[in-house]
Amino acid sequence: MRFGLIAQPGRRSAGLTVFVALSRESNPVLRRLEVGSTDELASMGLAGLIADCETSGESPRDELFLICTHGIHDPCCAKYGNRIYTAAARVAAATTWQVSHVGGCRFAPNIVCLPHGILYGRVAEDDFLKVVDSYRNREILLDGLRGRCCYSKPVQAAEYYLRSKLNLTRLDRLRLAQAESLSGAAWKIVFRDIESGALYEIEVESHAAAGTYKSCSAATVSNRERFSFSDCVPVNL
Repeated sequence: MRFGLIAQPGRRSAGLTVFVALSRESNPVLRRLEVGSTDELASMGLAGLIADCETSGESPRDELFLICTHGIHDPCCAKYGNRIYTAAARVAAATTWQVSHVGGCRFAPNIVCLPHGILYGRVAEDDFLKVVDSYRNREILLDGLRGRCCYSKPVQAAEYYLRSKLNLTRLDRLRLAQAESLSGAAWKIVFRDIESGALYEIEVESHAAAGTYKSCSAATVSNRERFSFSDCVPVNL
């Protein structure tokens, strides 16, 4: 679970707008609430909010685009994120919000698409419309894709590899069938192609790769996680 503070500069409201997203692989849910204060929100209880979301299904028009503009943690998020937000306001003003730190500052500007929890990094100003259009059409852009938050890191890496290898861009085209740890740094990931029924097995291995800056404000390089893959092999389970 992750919490974030959101804002729409210039917006006037007497209360607080709260979004609760259940970013599941299938049937994700996004719920919007208007509350008078943080005390009112606290009185609802987290379990109650989630239970309420469970009973409200997803509408085809439910969407939320969060753009990280959190410059205190890293100035690049504010520098590039605010540029994207300005461009976004022209095409999806009602459903686009600034958000606090989402992680991966070196990929700024970062955009989160809810309720599915798709994360994009290093999005150019002119490409924001592509993000919006693809999400509304339930497609995934492979360029700039950082992963889906319903998956663990190895599964995110395997999904990107498989989609890139086979050019599978429909959001609901793949379902995770198996994720097995082979060792401390290797996994066997199996996805099912919903359209064809085929199963694809990918072995993923994690490496510590040197020579990468953690963020654009980092003064020294550090080891960051990288993934390598076996080929995607059709299998039977």
